[in-house]
Amino acid sequence: MESAENFSKDEWLKLELLRERFLAAQPESHSYWGSLQDLELYDRSFARRISWKIEAVVDELIRLQALPDEFELVDFACGSGAMAETFAKSFSDRIKSITLYDHSSLAMEFSKAKLRRLHPQLSVDSIEKVSSVRPNSFIVASHVVGELSEESLRTFTQLLRGSAGFVLIEAGTPVHSAKLVQLRETLRRDGFSISAPCPHQDKCPMLNSDKDWCHNFAAVPSEVFQTPFWAEFSKRLKIDLRVLPYSYLSMSKASSPQPVESRQVGRARVYKGFVRSLWCDQSGQLEELEHSKKANAKLYKSLKKNPNQVFPE
Repeated sequence: MESAENFSKDEWLKLELLRERFLAAQPESHSYWGSLQDLELYDRSFARRISWKIEAVVDELIRLQALPDEFELVDFACGSGAMAETFAKSFSDRIKSITLYDHSSLAMEFSKAKLRRLHPQLSVDSIEKVSSVRPNSFIVASHVVGELSEESLRTFTQLLRGSAGFVLIEAGTPVHSAKLVQLRETLRRDGFSISAPCPHQDKCPMLNSDKDWCHNFAAVPSEVFQTPFWAEFSKRLKIDLRVLPYSYLSMSKASSPQPVESRQVGRARVYKGFVRSLWCDQSGQLEELEHSKKANAKLYKSLKKNPNQVFPE
């Protein structure tokens, strides 16, 4: 990453314009990319933040052994290729090929060139039509579901039905989480197995919750807070770099081993003398747990400083 001093005024203005496009866009009524330079700037900034979310999900998928031994990867609505890039970094020995799809030919051109440069040993290609996605591919998509119209979401759901499995990552908001939960329930009824993050295969308890939603927080690399570029990025674009919420869903046609532990949902809530957190357990229930400062002062102090972290049940 270049330092802030090496970014021109025009480049910062382009980043600000991209930010405005993201915030103003309506489902499928937009094209973010006016040039390959737009994609390059996006890939060096916004896409890096998204890649921290993807890395958090990849780490959990590795821990849970939730991915097949080998698969054909499809990066759907690839943008600058952050999903495929991060997956290839961790699973290059498992990936048989990478296929890119995006409504923007510029995005596919940029992503293809980048991935071929980073992973010359992998077969990387692009397709112009969704119908060209090979059956039983493994589909990954980042910040896509929330932008689809109802009609396109039905088409996308049908595409997922024909896959061997998928990983979807979205912003960690109630709206985006709810869309993933609905997809979970639809495809669970169609025989898909939940690989992650759920510790169970039953109906999602979030369907009955009016105040909680399924999300967690990705860790931000510590060096980011000592980098002039990111300080300027945060200031100019009014983005809090300290908080990086995300929601995600991974499902497979193959049966998936369930983790033995429950899973924390959202951030811990720190009160005077104790901490509470919400957990989803193996029985498919939500349970609120409480930890006192007296029982674990070190943990209490750590959570008071950073309530976004997950702590032991």
